[in-house]
Amino acid sequence: MNDLYRKMMSSYKLTTDRDVRTARYKAGQEIILSGLYHGGFFDTAAFCGGSCLRVFHGLERFSEDMDFCLMESDDGFDFSKFVKHIMDEFALVGREVEVKEKACRGRQAVGTMDGMIVYEVLSLYDKPQKIRVEINTKPAVRFETELRLAIQPRSYLVRCMALPDLFASKTHALLHRTWGGRAKGRDWYDFEWFVKNNVPLHYEHLSEKVESESGELLTKEGIKEMLNERIGKTSIEQVRQDLAPFVNAESGAGLWSAAYFRELVKCIRWV
Repeated sequence: MNDLYRKMMSSYKLTTDRDVRTARYKAGQEIILSGLYHGGFFDTAAFCGGSCLRVFHGLERFSEDMDFCLMESDDGFDFSKFVKHIMDEFALVGREVEVKEKACRGRQAVGTMDGMIVYEVLSLYDKPQKIRVEINTKPAVRFETELRLAIQPRSYLVRCMALPDLFASKTHALLHRTWGGRAKGRDWYDFEWFVKNNVPLHYEHLSEKVESESGELLTKEGIKEMLNERIGKTSIEQVRQDLAPFVNAESGAGLWSAAYFRELVKCIRWV
């Protein structure tokens, strides 16, 4: 462990073994972002998903995976040219990793896995840890982006999907993704975060995404009705249990109920 990596780890809570394990994941994700930036990845792609919300917007939820989306569809996109930059960035902080492409299998996801590239970054130190990196090479619709600064392990800029579009993507996941036959607790947690932080939902992004996949035309009221229908079919206790490994005990999920989420739906703002 060199000084750069030690400094990164010291910025996280390290009280328990779980804290240390989570901190290693978080540091690893930031090292990956730095490597991608220095390789020019963000000239054509944007960071999105829960890890983006954690790193750049203060979401108090851990996510093992990292999600990215190309700015324009590219069937021939080659992620392998960025692997060396990731490995070099880990070497900078005195760590060694393997980076391997993985087959897309083993889960039900939003839409289809067509156009999804998946890599795993495997740490060769301590207890083995894998960080899954997913790149959507066929975005359904256009979205807005913004540049965000990070300073560890060295300063870099990341192109991120704008918050209203992230909210739209999360809402789409709530309406269409299943995990063991139900929506993920993490999706409900993120939905709550967007509403509580007064982030407007980009209606056009969500409606175009749904229309491109199913041909269905959704109104704003129709989206709220679908969310309420989804809430009615959801076991709050099950999603609370699903969420537990990814947040601390003071997450506020104890307040969750179907009535609570219906009130959140009423609070949705649009852009």
